[in-house]
This record gives sequence, structure tokens and C-alpha cells, in this order.
Amino acid sequence: MRELSLGLKIQPEDYGTSLTTFQNQSDGSPCHAFCTDSLGHPLPTIRKLAHRYFPELKETMFSDTPKPRNQGSARQSFLLLMILFLALILNGCNVGARTMALFGGDLNVQVAISEQANHNQPLMVDLVLVNDSELLKKLMELPADEWFQKREQFKRDYPKRTGFESWEWEWTPGQKVPDLILPIRVKAEAGLIFARYFTEGDHRARFDPLKNIFIEFNEESFQVTVTQGT
Repeated sequence: MRELSLGLKIQPEDYGTSLTTFQNQSDGSPCHAFCTDSLGHPLPTIRKLAHRYFPELKETMFSDTPKPRNQGSARQSFLLLMILFLALILNGCNVGARTMALFGGDLNVQVAISEQANHNQPLMVDLVLVNDSELLKKLMELPADEWFQKREQFKRDYPKRTGFESWEWEWTPGQKVPDLILPIRVKAEAGLIFARYFTEGDHRARFDPLKNIFIEFNEESFQVTVTQGT
């Protein structure tokens, strides 16, 4: 039995044999989504998910008190919804970016800085994770120079990370930067990188915050690519 990174490790012999089997899309091997025990009760991880996303069902569907016969269809309908939920977020039993979107996670950022970056001058870099759609529209219109000029005002307009959170660095050409591990909030809609080059241009790049990235800073500009293992 595989561990699905959603909560608990479930063993069939501990909870009965009522399991649903999915096909692993990569190698065809079976993997399981846990459902109910031999008595028809939802298993612990299903209970956790239900209590979190469907609190109004806690008392009506998860009590161990026997229910009238006509409530059986309601339990079956709920379990079907939970199975569909698991099927959507699992891709060949790999939770990956879908789980990060639901529960948050870490973003791995790799950085390479050329010896000639920014014409051999220090380079200011901000990485911004945006969780407000209207703010994202505004930031997508800003060149890097304007972002750096207005950054503190944006922080005052969106206090306590209500619209975005950011990380700020200043690096020198040729500097070796260790991998950066940044926490991702559940609501992050997009990521933006602003780099303060002396050359003309927007020097802004958007990226998917659910995918690890590699940033390469060159003499007059930079580029962002998705790394393997995302």
C-alpha cells in the first residue's frame, strides 16, 4: 500500500477491504484510494478531509451512531465525491503540484549569475508571490524600475501579506547562490521576478509558483525556466 502524502498511511488489513483501485498512469501498476472500513464508516484520512472542507457534514455523516436506512445513499454520494476529489489531485499516484495548490508547500529556486551580469554591477532582485488577482493585473503592467520605486507603498497598501509576499536580494556578478527554498501559500496565484538592470526594458518575468524554477542572470537581461523534479 502506498503512502499518498495526504495524511495517514492506511493499511487494508487495519481497516477492512473496501478500497478503490486506480491505474498508475506511468507504469500501469495499481494504487489505492482509501474509502470505508468493513462497517461502511469513512476512514480517518477521509474524515480529516471531510471535516476540513465539509464541516457541516461532521455530525450528520461521521457519527458512529447507527443511521436510518435512507441515509445510506447520502453517505455513498459523499464517498463518491471524495473519490473523485482524490482522482483529480492524483496523477499516477504522484501528488506533486496539485497538492501544493491545495495545501501549500515549498518552492525551490536555483540561481546562476553571470560574471558580466548587469554590466558587472550589483543586481537587485525581488521575487513576489501574488495572491490577489487585481493586484496581479497592476504588477503585470510595471517595469522593474517602477516596482522598486513603489515597492514600499505596495507593502503599505497590502499589509500583513494580504495581497502578496516578497523576498528581496542584492547579488554581485559571478556570485554563487545556494538553492533557495521559499514557502508557498495556498492562495498564491502567480509569481513575479523583478530585476533592476541598468539597461532599458521591463526586466520582469512571470512564473507558476507551483513549479520549481531556475533563474539565469546575464549581462543585460535574465530568463526563467522550469526545472525537472517539479
